[in-house]
Amino acid sequence: MINLLSSEQKKLLRSDYRQRVLVVSGFLFSFLLLIAIGILATLYLSVDTNYKQTKDALAKEQAKNIIMAANKLEKEIKSFSQKLSLLTKSSTSTPVTEVIKSVLNRKVSGVALDDIQYDKSSDNLAVLKISGVAQTRSQLLAFVEVLRSDPNFKKVDSPVSNLIKERQAEFTLNLEINDKQ
Repeated sequence: MINLLSSEQKKLLRSDYRQRVLVVSGFLFSFLLLIAIGILATLYLSVDTNYKQTKDALAKEQAKNIIMAANKLEKEIKSFSQKLSLLTKSSTSTPVTEVIKSVLNRKVSGVALDDIQYDKSSDNLAVLKISGVAQTRSQLLAFVEVLRSDPNFKKVDSPVSNLIKERQAEFTLNLEINDKQ
């Protein structure tokens, strides 16, 4: 085969070929880069939107939890306030603590008190409910008589069920607190 091109023209042709390959490669690389930037920008915006939505949802949930905790605390405070006002504004002239101390001081030996509850009904009737165990029935009856002689109480109710057992008699007493002394 005869080569009609001179070596200078061959070099020029090769350099022209290389330039064309380089230009086409550059355009192809630029095109792929633009596509990648477009995809990454779309993904970034999607992730950013999800992040903001999640952050907002978390903030709302935390605010909701704080509000629920505040409401619960407010209910507890109101309940405590009602209980406190019940004790401080009782219809009795004698404070409830003094009445309870009076019961504890008048306790007969052989009688163990398990529970003391203070209750004030809607008609302003203040009642002290006492439960416990007496070693014998006679000790229980003596304790009831001591409480009936106490001027702090209008009425001392002892149900008949308290007298069933002779020994280890479990009892409940309802003491109506005297409102005027």
